Amino acid sequence: MTQMPRVALSEVVAIVPAFRAAADLRTCLPALEAAGIAADRIVVVDDASGDDTPDVAAGLGVRVVRADRNGGPAAARNLGIAATTAPVILFVDADVVIHADAPRLLLERLNAPDAPAGVFGSYDDAPAAPGTVSRVRNLMHHHVHQTGTREPTTFWTGLGIIRRVALAAVGGFEEGDAYKFVEDVKLGVDLWRKGLSVALEPRAQCTHLKRWTLRGAFRTDLFHRALPWTGILMEEGRTPPAQLAGDGAARLSVAATAVAGLGLLAAVLGAPGTGLAVAVAALGAIAALNRDVLGLVRRRLGAGALPTAFVVLVSHFLAAGLGAALALVRAGRRRAVGASGS
Repeated sequence: MTQMPRVALSEVVAIVPAFRAAADLRTCLPALEAAGIAADRIVVVDDASGDDTPDVAAGLGVRVVRADRNGGPAAARNLGIAATTAPVILFVDADVVIHADAPRLLLERLNAPDAPAGVFGSYDDAPAAPGTVSRVRNLMHHHVHQTGTREPTTFWTGLGIIRRVALAAVGGFEEGDAYKFVEDVKLGVDLWRKGLSVALEPRAQCTHLKRWTLRGAFRTDLFHRALPWTGILMEEGRTPPAQLAGDGAARLSVAATAVAGLGLLAAVLGAPGTGLAVAVAALGAIAALNRDVLGLVRRRLGAGALPTAFVVLVSHFLAAGLGAALALVRAGRRRAVGASGS
């Protein structure tokens, strides 16, 4: 992607996939306009919501594209891409409110001499959803974005900008159930395998509106993140390095969570002293490995939020480990079936 033409903000079109997102759109879309994206350059793709989502979007003056059926975010984004000829597309999730300078910062990076194919930003450190679990969860995402490598092998559609030619090179977002909740991760890996680079610009930020529960976060991490993400890494072709949510501290934390679980199991099965000692040591290791994000929680939410934050962290790493293990088991079964049928 060398020597690509510079693009002005007036040439950018924003695509916002929306499913039953009427309330969120009332804050998401005005923020886009305040950031310099005119209403006639905002495309909301209604993913067969069945409620007043498209009416709210139309009432705010933006273009609305309606899907015939609920196909998920990848299909919705592909519909939006097909509905515009813009050379550069800004993807924004319906449940975020972008900062006023976010598009400019993303575009500056996209127009840099090294000409990345796409650039994505970061959640801010002031999540809007009430409740400690929600705020901790969103602060975890902020920390990952702020500390991640500036040259990732992934993409993020919560707040991300990309050139149309790059999307065309990989055939857009891959639709279907396999990547339904990590379609942007899959896109980033596809770009990387084509030799196209993506950049992270942590100064470009947005406020997340999503509300989390501990149970919902665990299910999301297990079934919608770890399981399909491991599948992407196991695909044929060049294997991208683990980045962002898969750095060294995260992998060690997953291992420490497994050790803590084994220690607790040993305590229950007849070795209480040794088992509890192992579990406590492993949990201490998790706290040490994640002292930066725990420090962020303490600064933003106060020391009283630390116990909840630690539970959210352990739940996250437990789901990550279980998801990876389940993906490996499934892959082994598929290979065994293939070998027996050959």
